[in-house]
Amino acid sequence: MRAKVAQSTSTLAGQVDSGTFAPIPLYRQIEAHMLAATRLQGSYTTLQVMVKGTSDTARLWVYVCDDRPIAGCDPFY
Repeated sequence: MRAKVAQSTSTLAGQVDSGTFAPIPLYRQIEAHMLAATRLQGSYTTLQVMVKGTSDTARLWVYVCDDRPIAGCDPFY
């Protein structure tokens, strides 16, 4: 119950389901844009996360298309 409004589990599950699939078209557009680039730079970092009362190491990958540091002709994405 939130704000004294009762919601069924199926209603909440439906909202989570809708929110999960809503950004897929945006994801596909960004993916196509990135994979069409001449150069793709990647980096990752680690961070600690809590998992069932203990900590674990998670990895976060980041990709960028940016030719500015090497005076390339591709635009920044």
